[in-house]
Amino acid sequence: MQDILKEHKTLIYNLISSHGDVEDMVFFADLMQDHEKVISHMLQNNQFEEAIRKLENVVSKCPVTDLYLSGVPFILTVERCVLKLN
Repeated sequence: MQDILKEHKTLIYNLISSHGDVEDMVFFADLMQDHEKVISHMLQNNQFEEAIRKLENVVSKCPVTDLYLSGVPFILTVERCVLKLN
């Protein structure tokens, strides 16, 4: 079943997003291990701590990934802003 879902992932994303169902979109992205989409959603919704935990979890399984390299600058910027506010 998962092979079929992976094969038609784009179609399923389009179907879910056409209904504006963000919760199911994130659930499906997590199911498909589309970590970039899940973390991007978290960051866009100011869920910074959750995004950092998710990124740490992904990186612990595969230390150097494009996701890690692309997410770090944004997370560091957010952390600096949060530290300034506190």
